[in-house]
Amino acid sequence: MDTATLVVAAVLGLSAPAVADMQAERAGALPDDALTPGYANPKVTADNLQKTVCKAGWALKAQPQGKYLSKITLLQIRNYGVAEKDAAKYVMDFRIPLSVGGHPTDPANLWPQRKDVAWNAVVKNKLETYVQSELCAGHMSLKDAQGVFQKNWIDVFQLYCGPKPDAKCNPPGTAVQIETPTKR
Repeated sequence: MDTATLVVAAVLGLSAPAVADMQAERAGALPDDALTPGYANPKVTADNLQKTVCKAGWALKAQPQGKYLSKITLLQIRNYGVAEKDAAKYVMDFRIPLSVGGHPTDPANLWPQRKDVAWNAVVKNKLETYVQSELCAGHMSLKDAQGVFQKNWIDVFQLYCGPKPDAKCNPPGTAVQIETPTKR
């Protein structure tokens, strides 16, 4: 069991069997750090947040489309060792979400996330929305917002939102300070 998981377990007061159950739920829900370390979009800066990630519809416009998306999906499915016949069980996701300045096309920021696990893209999207609201309200820096997703996003979800995937995230302005790792 890694240190981050032990810390979350201690904060949440979980027993060893509960931690084992939690780890089983997480299988297939996290990106491989070596294949998808996360990569920020250099066009998004602390100085232009209101014109980029905080502008309604910006992330949707930044989303890759068509042939490129099909090509990168196939590449990443193969890189992760997923059989093509099982590809429908996955959705392409951004390690650092577009909504907090993740790169839209760099393979270092795209990974196949399992759909059929408790900690899936729908749950991660709740954390993405929360972190974006914190960022755009000025309660979190761009670096910290991006750093949330370069960690184990499930641990961060449990700190901000609660121990189970059906938890709701805390109201804006209540973010916990998280140390941001240096990547790339």
